[in-house]
Order: sequence, then structure tokens, then C-alpha cells
Amino acid sequence: MGTKETTVRTPRRRQPSLLLGTLAALAVSAAPPAKGQDAPVPFGFADSDLPMTLPSGNEIQREIVLRTGPTTTVTGFRVEPSDAPIELWDPKQANQPLRKVLPYKLSANSLWRLRLKLDTSPLALGETVVRVFPLAGDQIGSPLQLRVLVTPATDLGAIEAEDRAEGLPEQLPVEGPPPKIVFDRYVHAFGTRLSGERLSTTFEFENEGEGEMIIQRVSRQCHCSVGKLVLPSGEVRWEKQERGKPLGVLAPGEAATLEVVVDTSDIGTGAIAKEFGVFTNDPVNHPATVTVKVQVTNPFQVVPPVALLGAAARSEFQEKVLHVSSSVLGDFNIVGHEMPTPAVLDFTHERDPKGGHWIRLNLRDDAVFGIHKGYVIVHVDHERVQRFRIEYSLELLPDILFMAQGTGSNNPHQLQFGVARKLGELGRFAIDNHNPAVPYVPSAVRVEAKTGAELYEAEIIPVEEGSKYEVVLKLKEKPRLRFLKGQLVVISDHPMLPEQVLDFSGLYQGPR
Repeated sequence: MGTKETTVRTPRRRQPSLLLGTLAALAVSAAPPAKGQDAPVPFGFADSDLPMTLPSGNEIQREIVLRTGPTTTVTGFRVEPSDAPIELWDPKQANQPLRKVLPYKLSANSLWRLRLKLDTSPLALGETVVRVFPLAGDQIGSPLQLRVLVTPATDLGAIEAEDRAEGLPEQLPVEGPPPKIVFDRYVHAFGTRLSGERLSTTFEFENEGEGEMIIQRVSRQCHCSVGKLVLPSGEVRWEKQERGKPLGVLAPGEAATLEVVVDTSDIGTGAIAKEFGVFTNDPVNHPATVTVKVQVTNPFQVVPPVALLGAAARSEFQEKVLHVSSSVLGDFNIVGHEMPTPAVLDFTHERDPKGGHWIRLNLRDDAVFGIHKGYVIVHVDHERVQRFRIEYSLELLPDILFMAQGTGSNNPHQLQFGVARKLGELGRFAIDNHNPAVPYVPSAVRVEAKTGAELYEAEIIPVEEGSKYEVVLKLKEKPRLRFLKGQLVVISDHPMLPEQVLDFSGLYQGPR
């Protein structure tokens, strides 16, 4: 492929560095001691143990409380293991991790609300224990222990996909007396429950046949439900189970249990029924199925119900404000949230004095261009409901827009100039930077074409320094072939767009 590069002879302008990583802090500054608290509180975290279950590849943020005791200066935090993927955030400086502003001075005998962020991506499946120790000089405060159970990132959705790809387990031949699977019941009704509650029940089944019963698989109807199988030999760990291998064997007269957990925050509202199937070598019941039923109602009123942020360039995105309340639960506290990774939105909240909470969603500085859809999982501190979700969608357009001028193509990055009957200009692209805080200055344009880059000439014309330019494509030599096709590669020092590829095509019907 031929290549030719043209450098624009225009004054260069130094660009200010792009502001990176603005994370909104939801923490508040240190509060005075609680009313009636006369004795000094010990130095350390208020919660000594914080269990959580998270899928791999997710990010969660939780509010935690540090008791300062007689200490007035926190000098640091020690994390064990040291490479644990957690971060603490400064309650006053939203853009700064706490480690960058230490040492930090506080009032003695006060409560300091911090925000902890945990990314499960680097953690192995299974349980990981992380301890965070607050430090004040040589003094070590009581630690916070995080017990994180990391589940597979694809969760049951991928398991279901693999199950469908493999098909149903083949019926195993029975040699000798057959087994017989019998459940203690086949339907369990939870009644009317609130969306966000985690429901569980346990089914027991027994081998009432005369032969050994081989348990091949337990199927789950959707990713919202989890089944725990306990055999006489112990619990079956799904993540360690080799696919295609039997889960276990029940001798005649032996029993096992299947614990079913349903997360109602992910299944919508109304009448819901979910099935679980146990595949065995029982020649009659293959599979034997049990069903859980529940009527789900939503205890939260979110206005608007969906966060539609629309389509805009980074500099034009506006904050999305939602209000959440609950006439059923009454008062509740928001204690954290989860975002799909990589996260594209910052989440902040504040209590509404009239009731409920205001939730604010803002675009992150490191969000990538494209369409983003997903759910924010909001964690609440309530005895009945632990979380709810907010659906969001947005399209982040590039700050720098390229538009082919006078073209018949619907693609703004494709210049179709039709028929050229003479040498000279074939067409041009307009460049428009919508973010004046980060100037866009193209430094060169390179022509790439299989028919020979030497046939073409590209020129950058400044219209408005740092924001508006035009790229002009010219044909300077008669081509051997009639069909013209290639690419323009616009080069700049912009941190988010160092190169932009633009296509061109057309016909030449001029003198040969």
C-alpha cells in the first residue's frame, strides 16, 4: 500500500492536559460525637466485619465509618494483602483518593464517613479476605475486615448458554434395579414479596429406588436464581465442578437437599415462577423439577423510572437527577452502589429533607465513546430490602466530529465524491471540536491507497485554531485505473484521538 504524509504548516499551540478520573465522593466530613457520648470512642472502624458477594468484573462502592477516638491526625491505611484492589476516598476533595491527601486532621472522638471502592476484576473466584488498618503515627486502629465471595462473572447466564449449547444430558442406561427420585414437595410459594428481597427455601429429595442414583446436572431457569446442592458427601461447588462429570451419587435410601435462592431485584414485578431441574439416571423423571412462585411488588418509587441520558459529546452531557422514595419501607439509607466495569457514570446521592433521596448520575471523564446501557445496583440499609436497580442508557459521541462535505454517503467518515472529470479537488472533510477545554490541533494527514498514494495530495486548512479545520483531498496525477479508493489518516496530539481514519472513494472519467 502506498503512503504519503503531508504536514500542516500552522502554528502549534500547547494543549492543557486532559483532566483524568473525576470520581464523585459521597462521603461527608467528620461529624461531632453522638449525643450523650461522653467517653472517648476507640480508634478504628465501626464495622469490624463486612461480608459481601459480588460477581467477578464488577465494581462496588460502600460507605464505611472510622471512629477517630482521641486521634486527631490519620496518617495512613495499611491494606492486607497489599495488592488488594480497594481505594478509599477523601470526604471533602471529590477528585482525590484519600492516599493523596494524607495525613488528614480530624476532630477527636468523632465519626468520619468514608467511601470504599472495591473492584473484583483482579480477584480470584471464591472467598477473599481483605483487612484495612487505620494508622495514626505508630498507633494502629481496629481494622475493617472485608469477606468478599467472588462468583463467576458470567454467573448463571453463561452456564445456561453452555447448557443450551451442550443440550440436555443424555439419559444414562440403567443396569440393574432403577433409582427413583422423590422430592418432599414440588412447589413452594413465597407469597407477595418486595422487589429487592432475597428469598430462599430448601427442597429435600431422596432416592427411593433400589439402584444407585447418579446426579448429572442441576439446571436453573434464569441468572436471578441460585441453587445449592448438598449431598451426603458435602456441598457441590459449582465453580470447581468439571462440566460433563456427574455431581454425585445417592445410594438407595440416601437423601440430599437443594437450597434455592432467588434475588427478586433482577426479575421484575408481578407473578413470577422459576423452575429448577435435577437430571439423574431415573428412567421416569428426567429431569425432576421443582418450582418457586412469588408475587413481586416494587417498594421504590424512582422518578424518572429510567435514566435516559441521551446522546451528546462529552462536553455537552448534562447531569441526570432522579428521586427515589418508598411509601412501603419508609425511611432507608443508601449505603453503596455497583456499576458494570468499566464504569461510565459517577454516582452520588443526598438525602431529601422532605423524604427519600436525590440520586445524581454524571459522565465519568474516562468514559469511552459509544452506546452504553446497563443497571446501577443501589445498596440500601434496611431489614427487608438490601438493594434496587436503576436502568440507564446513553450514547457518548466524540468531542471531535468529522463530517464529509457534499457526499452521498450516510457515513460522516466516508467521502463519496462521485465522478471526477479532471485533476484537482475531490472533496473535503470538516473537523469540529466541541470541547474547547481540550483543543484539537491536527498536525498531519497521511494518504493510504492501494492504487498509489502519490496520486493524491491532502491539505489541512485551519478555520478556527484549536476547534475547526478542513481536510482537502486533491487528485494531482492521472490515475491508471478508473476506480479511486483509499483512506486519509488525520494525526494529532489529542489525548483521546491521536489518529482518525477517513475513507474516500469515487470514479475518474477525465482525460487519460
